[in-house]
Amino acid sequence: MRKFPTDLGEVEVDVTAGILTGLWLWLAATPAPVTTAPDPLVLARSQVRALYDGIEHIARVLPMAAGRAARASCVSEKQAEARIGARLGGDELARIKANLQGKDDPRAAGERAYAQRRLELLIQRGGELERGARICVDEDRSSIDVTQVQVEIATIPAPDERQQDTLTAQPTPPATSR
Repeated sequence: MRKFPTDLGEVEVDVTAGILTGLWLWLAATPAPVTTAPDPLVLARSQVRALYDGIEHIARVLPMAAGRAARASCVSEKQAEARIGARLGGDELARIKANLQGKDDPRAAGERAYAQRRLELLIQRGGELERGARICVDEDRSSIDVTQVQVEIATIPAPDERQQDTLTAQPTPPATSR
């Protein structure tokens, strides 16, 4: 408790309660953060940028595959597919830009949403390609590393010997008593 002088005399005030009350009033007066939908063009640009970043990540993996043709071709294949994905992502970005002209048109909004979904799928595929490129370098399952070959040669009996073996190998029928 603390005493404060006023026109009416001294007033005792619980300082901690005043601070807590003031804090509560401040929090109550603060508006809740407004969550707005991100600008579709900004979001699309960042996604296309991520597609191009994926190509660069795969390009950094390529030198690790040097000296192994199977590994290098696997990584190059992933990089080529990522380039195609980035090109398709640029096309989707152009569609989104074109559909921003008619913001009020529901058809344009549907086209934007469809293009945005395709971009999301391209982003997912780009991530799979990056992981695939790393796997190409880490494990090479497309070639055989073993250089030693073991061969077992069995002797094949002559045709006469085979017939004799089969005749002697047949069981004799049991004797029947009548």
